[in-house]
Amino acid sequence: MWFESRVTALLIALASLAMGACGGGRQAPVTQPSPPGAGASGSPVQVTALTPAPADSPVQPAGVRVSGMIATPDRRQLVSGAVIMTPEGAGRAAVPAEDVTILPDGSFAFGNIPPGLYQIRARAQAEGGEAFLFALYRISVAGQDMREVRLTLLPGATITGTVGTEARNPRPSTFAGLRVRAPFADGSSFGDALTGESVADGSFAIRGVMSGHHVLTIEGLAHPWVLKSVTHRGQDITDSGLAIDSGQRLDDVRITITDRASEVSGTVRDAAGDVAAGASVLIIPLTAQFRTPASRRLGRTVTDAAGRYSYRGLPPGEYRVAATSDLDDSDAYRADILRHLSEAGLPLSLDGPTARVIDLRLTPTSAFRRTASR
Repeated sequence: MWFESRVTALLIALASLAMGACGGGRQAPVTQPSPPGAGASGSPVQVTALTPAPADSPVQPAGVRVSGMIATPDRRQLVSGAVIMTPEGAGRAAVPAEDVTILPDGSFAFGNIPPGLYQIRARAQAEGGEAFLFALYRISVAGQDMREVRLTLLPGATITGTVGTEARNPRPSTFAGLRVRAPFADGSSFGDALTGESVADGSFAIRGVMSGHHVLTIEGLAHPWVLKSVTHRGQDITDSGLAIDSGQRLDDVRITITDRASEVSGTVRDAAGDVAAGASVLIIPLTAQFRTPASRRLGRTVTDAAGRYSYRGLPPGEYRVAATSDLDDSDAYRADILRHLSEAGLPLSLDGPTARVIDLRLTPTSAFRRTASR
């Protein structure tokens, strides 16, 4: 559900597909390194960027090499691990992933890094432990190679709380099947902790949350229920989220769902006036900071066979609504694409749980991509 944007998905080196408890997939063991000249089992893993640089990105100047080590405080052997490096701030072009390696002893290297501010995130499992450990390190890259960057792997945080209702209709008899998640606020899924189902009384616990800025979301809500608010110790954190540290325990989080919500609907047609089936409809907030996959203020849906669309649950605010037929998942959260669609879209103002009908014409993005690439 969550897609790495051009800003957040830059350089990733995998010692294994360590995604079992953090996004799905099977664990692969980390083997001991072999002497030089040994077979593939002892060779460093070399992979390319998770998301390649888009065609309209400018050519990056030659950069420097950033290398270091991830390790537990007691230097235990790692059985699986992953490292990712992302730039801080918006509007940065993707960096080619050249000379990206990670060895079973936890040493890593990123090559050809342009000057700037970056985050290095790491996730690993150590021998004798079942829980994932995490590390976060911020660096400033200048004109010289950076060596001996050390990341200490520590336990993740725990978030506990309850799910409650504000409703006109009777309260659901059970919350079984609902999932509470804590993705990074920037939409990155690296290290995203998965949770168990909420129990019947609505209580939940999220364990193994990586250091960083997170928002809380809830999945599995059936019509007409939507997220209304998230509070921590009485403070509204629905949009602002939480800054989380390693090993921290955050209790008394309350998630409120409601059956009273805004609804935006309409019909999408092409340039000839025919209904557009399967078109992407985006409801884009005017505030650019909310244009991330994790934001509840960015709506995205698809038209049915009759060209109709409907989207529920957007909070009060100012938006633009646009439809396009040439948008794929890799482009859906690109800042330039969203800006283009916002400028071409129709205005929408929501002030509460009201219904709005907005009919749309398709906005092409292919011409915009060609212009941006010049």
